[in-house]
Amino acid sequence: LLVQGNHSKVDKPFIFIARDDKTYSQLQNLVEDLPNASTIDFKKNAVVAAFIGEKPTGGWTVEFKKSGNRFGVIFQPPGKDMMVTQVISTPFKVALIPI
Repeated sequence: LLVQGNHSKVDKPFIFIARDDKTYSQLQNLVEDLPNASTIDFKKNAVVAAFIGEKPTGGWTVEFKKSGNRFGVIFQPPGKDMMVTQVISTPFKVALIPI
């Protein structure tokens, strides 16, 4: 995990994959507090960012799942009886994924 949060600059569901410094720099324009590109070995890893988009409450989460050779992203809503903040949120998660 590189960074995650409840507020991003992306308001529509979106998956971003960076496999080089140049593409990663575009992601740095969307997400604050990402590490410097020089700390990432793009020969061994990809950077994957998943943005849920705009939601009417808090409590939403992003999960990365690996099953065999497949990799998936799950956008999880808050539980039915869960107390959530009444605020517009734009949850996201950014992680290193081995390639």
